[in-house]
Amino acid sequence: MSAYHHIRYAKAVRFEEPELTPFDESMLDDSTVVSCPQNKFRLDFIMGEGERTIQDEDCHFLSICTPSREGSRPVLVWIHGGAYIAGCGGESAYDSTALAEEGDIVVVSVTYRLIRISI
Repeated sequence: MSAYHHIRYAKAVRFEEPELTPFDESMLDDSTVVSCPQNKFRLDFIMGEGERTIQDEDCHFLSICTPSREGSRPVLVWIHGGAYIAGCGGESAYDSTALAEEGDIVVVSVTYRLIRISI
């Protein structure tokens, strides 16, 4: 099983369109999970407080899990929910290693910039 987190796919300056970033093998690392700036999750009182991530406007990252880098297999791309105000594809609650291994598939999780709303 191979899992790669915090793979940059774009870079953006605040209020600007993201610019795609070419992939480089050296980009594979397990740095701290970065999420888009967001308010506290409104369902924490029900679900419990999850992990806290570093919030930054520069938050365009992928996580990739695959049973093996050899051979070919189907790819599932998963975009986290959160109604554009919460969530991050790199959160441990969304760990896809078991899905990738059991389904013999590649799972790609996407973190992308959300809109910020103050409530």
